Amino acid sequence: MIIVMGTVRVPVENIAAIRPMMAKVIAATLKEDGCIQYAYGQDVLDPELIHIAEKWRDIPADEARRAVALGLRDELRDLFDELGGLHLQIGKYYPYREIMNNEALGELVAGVKAVVDPERLMNPGALGL
Repeated sequence: MIIVMGTVRVPVENIAAIRPMMAKVIAATLKEDGCIQYAYGQDVLDPELIHIAEKWRDIPADEARRAVALGLRDELRDLFDELGGLHLQIGKYYPYREIMNNEALGELVAGVKAVVDPERLMNPGALGL
């Protein structure tokens, strides 16, 4: 079983604007083979904090269906960015390296990753590293 937990912080005045896209992501992800649970929940004590919970039997084998869900997640990530959201989930879906416009900084970050994780076992491919 695979469990993924994450959070995203969105200004409370923009929560209503992200709900329709979150519903699309949930619906598409729940159709994936192996998905047991996929949910978003607004924190009771901190209304700007959205919790993300995923539970998987295993990694989905249907690549076409997975591509649809991942595409919707990318759209939701972009919407979070547009509305001032700060995504704190594992960096798997955040295009950190792709949007970095400072080559020297990119090389520094990649160098640190190479020193800390020379075999690339921790979150391979996350953040574009």
